[in-house]
Amino acid sequence: MFIPDWNWTDAEDIPAEGWTMIVSKRNFCYNAKDDSAASLAGGTPLVPLDDLPSSYLAAGMIRLGIYRERPLFIMDRETPPDSLLSIPFRPVLGHLNPDLLRAAMLGYHLVQWIANSRFCGRCGKENTFHHREKARVCPDCGLVTFPRISPAVITAVQKEDRILLAHNKNFAAPVYSLIAGFVEPGESLEEAVAREISEEVGIQVTNISYVSSQPWPFPDSLMLGFTAEWSSGELSPDGIEITDAGWFNRDDHPQLPLKGSIALAIIEKIFAGLC
Repeated sequence: MFIPDWNWTDAEDIPAEGWTMIVSKRNFCYNAKDDSAASLAGGTPLVPLDDLPSSYLAAGMIRLGIYRERPLFIMDRETPPDSLLSIPFRPVLGHLNPDLLRAAMLGYHLVQWIANSRFCGRCGKENTFHHREKARVCPDCGLVTFPRISPAVITAVQKEDRILLAHNKNFAAPVYSLIAGFVEPGESLEEAVAREISEEVGIQVTNISYVSSQPWPFPDSLMLGFTAEWSSGELSPDGIEITDAGWFNRDDHPQLPLKGSIALAIIEKIFAGLC
């Protein structure tokens, strides 16, 4: 079980026992023989604090909360320990249990926020950590900076017994997923859903309904999942983000998104007739 309660921890306040996860140059450090699926499934991102030299802890770290009755931290270091693999975060997601996945998502989001909020956005002075709020504060002008969260919508569009799946040019081939995009200023979530679908594949939708949400630290999103029904139009991928799109059912579909993603969770619910 993971109980979140995050905050910055200076070196002198780090306990003798506990776990940490390690990020290095935006990669996730993982205790596994190699990056094969079988090896990752049997590995772990957890490193006992007492396995690390004191010099490695000196820069401080983020306390994420309590995992299995022990404090859990995450740190960002230039060089990972020799005993750990340094691999992209996304392939790791499907191999973490739900509690550890939640902790890893939180930690990766916070590591990126700290790296991107080093300096004050108003006056340019270097920020420090706020002593009361879960935030950073400029010691010169007093501007308080909280973790950035960017809302994004992701939608499963249904047409009779089929679901719309699309290939984004940034996806690893040949994965197909749901239509997604960031919410723009002045939009409701439902307006964002309709706009993204119209812009990316040229169709209109109706009966937009909320399903569930998921924090997604790529880069700092809160994914808000919806379903919708096709109402008019023919599929016409924009060629900018979407290179191909089609209607599929549970017995005939391309490769789906990775395990651990809200995209796959919604697709599987629809294929199972649960939404």
